[in-house]
Amino acid sequence: MSEQFTQTGSSSHIRFRPLDAVCGTLLYAYILLGPISRDLGIVGFISVVAVCAIYCAARRTPLDWALLALALLSSTYGVLSYYHVFPRSWTTLYDPEYIVRQLATIPAFLFIFSAMRHLWTTLLYSLSSRVFSFLMVVLPAASIPLVELFRAAGSGFSLPNLIGSSVIFFIGLGVILLSWRRTLRNIAFVVLLTALVIFFTRNAQTLLASMLLILVFISPKPRIVAIGMGTLALCLLMTSPFLFQLAPYISDPNTTLRLLIWSDAFTAFSDSLGLGIGFGTEAVRNFYAAHTAVTPFPEENILAISTHNSFVFLFMRTGIIGGLLFLVFCYRIAFSGSAQSPAHLRVAIYCWCLGILSLSVNVALESPLFMLGVAAAFSLTSSILQGGVGQARVASTRLRSFVPEVGHGVYLANSDRS
Repeated sequence: MSEQFTQTGSSSHIRFRPLDAVCGTLLYAYILLGPISRDLGIVGFISVVAVCAIYCAARRTPLDWALLALALLSSTYGVLSYYHVFPRSWTTLYDPEYIVRQLATIPAFLFIFSAMRHLWTTLLYSLSSRVFSFLMVVLPAASIPLVELFRAAGSGFSLPNLIGSSVIFFIGLGVILLSWRRTLRNIAFVVLLTALVIFFTRNAQTLLASMLLILVFISPKPRIVAIGMGTLALCLLMTSPFLFQLAPYISDPNTTLRLLIWSDAFTAFSDSLGLGIGFGTEAVRNFYAAHTAVTPFPEENILAISTHNSFVFLFMRTGIIGGLLFLVFCYRIAFSGSAQSPAHLRVAIYCWCLGILSLSVNVALESPLFMLGVAAAFSLTSSILQGGVGQARVASTRLRSFVPEVGHGVYLANSDRS
């Protein structure tokens, strides 16, 4: 028997409507065709954000207060940067044309996250589990461009870095595998499929995403994994000024590059006395520019380069206040609210860990290619743990079971009560 649910408020609030279909289809297409969407440039991205803002207004979706405060703060910093309020001694380069480019994704994340949170809740109530699983796994897997799947002849299958389509793919795996956790048959299936994912993954980030799936799967308390992941992210943030000393011992140029960038970003943060350097300036400085053997970017392109750690990025740009606002937003999602069942909790925690992973090693908040994946992961976590739309909250977050009926028509997620 499938899991039953009722809503304590107006049922029309979560009914699937044409506007949901339009916004959801646009977001889904933009995420899955990430490299192609990037070619649409600023016009394509603004169009997506505008649709999300209209959707939030039409569906009366409440905005997260921490994200709203961060968006207002970053916009204020943008105005101050344009009028040269921040001392030039804090940075080396300045170009006002880069102000909007560097800060636009922060308020955009507010509307995209809010729209996705409402969409997740609507989809979980409206779609059958089979359709939901198909959308979450099959379409993302098919959408990843062949050039990303095969780096060279004979190199094997390779998922790209945690861009939006990759994150959706791993969310889909989590939805299916973490919900099918109960029986030995399903355990064997999970182990086999996870082993295949790890074997075919030739990328460190997607390898970590696979390992997180295993940890959440085997952990008796999923929030322990979230605590560990959150602690690692904070440790990485706090030790970022000193990690560049490990650069001589690391053979991977991408890792070395990140260590140098984080060190420069902290230097800029400390020079600004924790207030933040604003926008329209470089995220990396002369120390980074001098390492031409490490980076392929000439000095004139430094303004287009970010920190590859969104927490570091926000502390550097918007200071202590902006960085703390984003940390509050991130950690409140995972450690407040409750899930209907252990299966739902595991999916929520895994999605949150995926988002934290991407934020810690990518330009996840600064680039639309990555940002929509993080927004999808965090919004699904919020939809499960906080009831999503924030109005007429469903008692105990009674969302429809994720998994299809198996065997004698029994949802396996419902039997996972351990």
